Amino acid sequence: MSVLRQLKKAVQWHDGMLLRPEHFQQADRRGEQLRHFQLSKVLPYYWGVSHLKIDEVLLSAGTLRILEMDAIMPDGMIIGINAEDGDHLELELSDYADHFKKSKSLLVYLAIPEHRSDAASVTSEFPRYESVESGFVINQNTGEEAPRFACLKPHLKLFAGEEPSGRFVFFPLIKIDQEKANYDISDFTAPALHVPLTSKLGSLCTHTVKNIRTKASFLSEQIRNDKRSIMAQESQLHIKTMMAGLIGFEALVQTGKTHPFNLYVGLSNLAGHLSALRPNEIPPAFEPYDHDDALASFREVLDYIAYCLNALQEGFSIVPFAKDDRVFKVDLERSWMAEKLIIGVKGSVHMQEKDLIEWITSAVIATKDFVEGVRDKRILGASRSLISGSKELRLMPSRDMILLEIVYDHSFINPDEEFQIFNVADTALKRPTEVVLYVPRQTEKQQ
Repeated sequence: MSVLRQLKKAVQWHDGMLLRPEHFQQADRRGEQLRHFQLSKVLPYYWGVSHLKIDEVLLSAGTLRILEMDAIMPDGMIIGINAEDGDHLELELSDYADHFKKSKSLLVYLAIPEHRSDAASVTSEFPRYESVESGFVINQNTGEEAPRFACLKPHLKLFAGEEPSGRFVFFPLIKIDQEKANYDISDFTAPALHVPLTSKLGSLCTHTVKNIRTKASFLSEQIRNDKRSIMAQESQLHIKTMMAGLIGFEALVQTGKTHPFNLYVGLSNLAGHLSALRPNEIPPAFEPYDHDDALASFREVLDYIAYCLNALQEGFSIVPFAKDDRVFKVDLERSWMAEKLIIGVKGSVHMQEKDLIEWITSAVIATKDFVEGVRDKRILGASRSLISGSKELRLMPSRDMILLEIVYDHSFINPDEEFQIFNVADTALKRPTEVVLYVPRQTEKQQ
């Protein structure tokens, strides 16, 4: 049905017409309807709060008092409240004792009676306005004080628990938690007109930006340590992936004035870029954006971003093995030694996973001083086993990388010696391109 069906017709003003209050009322109402229609079509989520201040002392004692508020209602009504002008809203939380027995949280709604063309706006059962005195007014032409006159003040109400009836226009404003006899603001974000850096949404987004930059710096450090390795090339791709979506999102966050829906779109775009960090998985279909519970919408995407970033680990440093023909070698340091060593092996383009596993299981693994004895005895040296990851190091293998644990056996591994891994039966095409040792960062700090 057309939303303009109820649009008031324009008053035909003309010379000599007998003016009545209804003429001005209809003209005002038409102006409100036109502004609301234009606003709702240009901005899909045009309602919400731009400023809110509550009395936190009274809240802890059981009274919710709104001291200051700037907001736009879902029907376009502009709201301004300031307690210094004797204007505030209150809700006694003790009236909801039965509710708190069933739930620790209470959702509070800001509401105003909807406009009704068949009822008075001031004296009806559900008045949309209160009639109040204008206060001090100056004649703009003469500068003299004008006589006081009647004004219409929006008749706002606070509801809690259940949503207000269909006679009201409303949106959720605050969620209150009760812990024993104390009340506090819950983890909830009212529909907003912008996202300040100090807000809950702003803080979450800022934290995500910092986390991504930290990951990128970590990868950049790895590249500087070994620019020629294949893993360095992969790290460069990861950095490009993160930065591609981050720069635009960071600009939206830092203004502190971006509308939450625009920020959400930027966040979703960032999530799309970061999904490349999980190449074998399809990104989830997120729930539609909910302006009345933006925090829940943001958290769904933020959780996915955190999941993607977890593919890039920082609990370890990567020590690459040098390659000398078929021998991969690295000089061990005593401080790196643990009960088990974590090794990553990356196959060539000619190797399938089964080829790489076969190479690992039949490779000789020992330090240089034990290699000759191992070969004479026709054994393979240190015991090894394939693993899918390491919780201790918060490590998951990258693409084409297989992880293995090597038991630190003094019969085959001597600290401070050259550590070697090689397969005497391999060929140039069926040989790994890279072998790395993962060293826990806490181990590094002990050096």
